[in-house]
Amino acid sequence: MSILIASLVAVAGLWYSSVQTQQANDQARQERALTKEGQITDRFNAAVGNLGDEADEVRLGGIFALRRIMEDSPRDQPAVVDVLSGYIRTRAPAAGGGTKRDAGGRPAPDVRAAFETLTQRNPVHDKSARVDLRDTHLRYIGVRPGPAGAEETGANGQRLERANLSGADLANAHLPRALLSGTHLVGTRLEGADLRRADLRGTDLRGAQLVGADLKGADLRGAWLRIEGSTGGNSKNAPDTDSPASEQPAKISADQLLETQWDHTTLLPSALKDDPRIRKRLSRMHTGTR
Repeated sequence: MSILIASLVAVAGLWYSSVQTQQANDQARQERALTKEGQITDRFNAAVGNLGDEADEVRLGGIFALRRIMEDSPRDQPAVVDVLSGYIRTRAPAAGGGTKRDAGGRPAPDVRAAFETLTQRNPVHDKSARVDLRDTHLRYIGVRPGPAGAEETGANGQRLERANLSGADLANAHLPRALLSGTHLVGTRLEGADLRRADLRGTDLRGAQLVGADLKGADLRGAWLRIEGSTGGNSKNAPDTDSPASEQPAKISADQLLETQWDHTTLLPSALKDDPRIRKRLSRMHTGTR
């Protein structure tokens, strides 16, 4: 009996010791998490503060710091998206053409760095945040190739799904293979833009200026190139927008359209439906022939 009691006491002691150890470990993890959260908050505040500095290199440092925060703390990504979207709208407004531009007409380095940071984020962590670059002047904008493996996913380091780029000036932008599905491009200037193999599925392109854009291989399935059901007036199914451009069809040629992927879900400008080549392709779609 005494041996049994001793064994029970030993087991109880081991259990109690294990519980204490687990509690200590839990407390240590909580303390480390709080410390890390405090450090990230300090880093975030410092980075945002740098965005208002007069020196170009300090502002660039703030942008790169925010990029690193997104990598280290995905939960803070929505705040970074909102901050950098607002920064670009302030630094590169469409009305003024941006505060500074380089010799090639591109936006200033800090604007390009902020744009690149937004396009190379992982949208999974956006939550309710949305890249909002409405009415910005981003002519000739482009980003460096994305991280290894980006080509395999069909992207070139440019992820702008569900972004709002309505009214922006993206003429001559370099956006090949960009992921733009579900993006608002109402009234956006895209003349001369490189959109080869871009994912434009479900994109709102009403009133967009696409003349001269390279659309070879771009996917326009489900895209809005006009108001549903007519050439004017609002449709109850159309994405919400108050822009006058939303009443106009996209400016795109039949030659451009024939170089893209589109189907019966694409809302084509009514004028293009009269083109014999477009009618022929539509007929093939309806009959299921190629």
